[in-house]
Amino acid sequence: MKNIIDFYGVYPQARIAMEECAELIQAISKCLRYPKDKKRKDNLIEEMADVLICIEQLKIMFDISEKEIQEWIFKKEKRVFERLREDKKNV
Repeated sequence: MKNIIDFYGVYPQARIAMEECAELIQAISKCLRYPKDKKRKDNLIEEMADVLICIEQLKIMFDISEKEIQEWIFKKEKRVFERLREDKKNV
């Protein structure tokens, strides 16, 4: 990944990450619209892979550790489970 970033540059790779996120959004939308279409699902998987690759590059480009990511994942999961618990009480 570092070789790719060094060759192409931080700004172009960051822009590609943004583009890949947009393509993932489109793929999700199409899967929701056509849930039984295997080609749509395959495209979703491909776009997810592209975004995961870009995330690895972003971690390198912005010096973000796996530990930092995991800490945020834990915080976000905790928050969503607290919301779920509250929402279930209100049903």
